[in-house]
Amino acid sequence: MTPHRMRLLCVVNYRLPESDYRVRYAELSDVCDVFLALPVQPHAFSPDRFVEVGFGEGVEWRDLNHFMHLAIVLFQRRHRLDCVHFFSTKLVLIGPMVARLAGIRSLVTVTGLGRTFSNASLRYRLLRGPYHLLLATAIRLSRGALFQNYGDLETTREEFPWARSKCWFIGSGTQVGPAVARKATLPLRVLLVSRLLESKGVNDFVEVARSFFGDNRIHFTLIGPASRSEPELRDSVLAAAAKGELTYLGQQDAARVQQAYRVHDILYFPSRSEGMSRVLLEAGAAAMCPIAYDIPGNRDVVRPGCGFLLPLASTSSATETIRALITSPHQVTQFGRGFRHFIQTGYSDAAYARRMDGLVRDLLLEPEITR
Repeated sequence: MTPHRMRLLCVVNYRLPESDYRVRYAELSDVCDVFLALPVQPHAFSPDRFVEVGFGEGVEWRDLNHFMHLAIVLFQRRHRLDCVHFFSTKLVLIGPMVARLAGIRSLVTVTGLGRTFSNASLRYRLLRGPYHLLLATAIRLSRGALFQNYGDLETTREEFPWARSKCWFIGSGTQVGPAVARKATLPLRVLLVSRLLESKGVNDFVEVARSFFGDNRIHFTLIGPASRSEPELRDSVLAAAAKGELTYLGQQDAARVQQAYRVHDILYFPSRSEGMSRVLLEAGAAAMCPIAYDIPGNRDVVRPGCGFLLPLASTSSATETIRALITSPHQVTQFGRGFRHFIQTGYSDAAYARRMDGLVRDLLLEPEITR
């Protein structure tokens, strides 16, 4: 039995919806009183458990000011917090140093090693050295490094053998509501929810949709905001939509995205690099049949009998798989049910809370890990 509930501050660099597993963990945890440090307070979250921080996505010079502000906040609250939990790359790499200066223990969740390791361009190859150094330092300073997929976990354990006892799997979580009877019928409806980025495989989605143009047994829908950094991809999507090769709905709010999951049958998810995809988890909760590339993250959640894992960037394999499903929509229904069961069992909010509570007990309530 724990002497008191742990006071855990989770620091994230983007706005969290009410349904996010970190917000839900505050309601579900049996061992932690959870506080959030975010750019925007979740509407239903208690104000006395919220700290506003200005971090945004990406790396900016003003992050230096944000880390200084965070250091002051942590120092002021050092007697009212037991641990600080950092999410996202820049917070994971720098946060444990800030927490150590403030005299507070820390945890880090590595949401994905991402393009720094998967992209072969010179820019990312040059970043790997500093990244390795900062990650090693972060792991040494923290009480534990938690990973959202087993591939990244094993890669890190191989890279830093001394850190094997400090690296753990945590996964992610999503809300799974009551089961709804679903039966896939023609025309099958294929969905992708993604920002318009090449790394997310949006070009692949457009190419596969184009290959079925004129086939009234299948329909493709793309949801997600355009990226200012890739205007040519946006133009390609708009051109495909104008020709009727797919439907492009742009950015939608969370409620409409959830509705899209419920009325589509197949999620074709052609991303090239994922830690743990929120889209895959949400589609699984809605009993969609997943088609994804065989990469870490996807590999953990798309299992035999629950969907299809294809060779990376193989649009021909995706086309063949979808064509086969057109002739057997009952398999879409069967795989969707299996996918939902797997997500409910291992990646629901409740499953995440149980894993997180267990790690808090092991890493924070037990004697400090020998370094």
